Amino acid sequence: MTIFLICIFYAPTVPLIPVAASVFVYLRHKVDGYNLLTYYRREIDSSGKMIDGVTNTALIVVILY
Repeated sequence: MTIFLICIFYAPTVPLIPVAASVFVYLRHKVDGYNLLTYYRREIDSSGKMIDGVTNTALIVVILY
């Protein structure tokens, strides 16, 4: 959206801006489409440490409430 607004603002003074903005939007569309279709899965190894922090925080919230 920002690129579109900059393009509209500067288009009357610099005629090449809409062409450059079109190329940018096309490339960004391709890159974002690739990133959305590609899924990198990482295994989370917390060794059970997270449950201790969550339990302690929940107890503190209940006590303070």
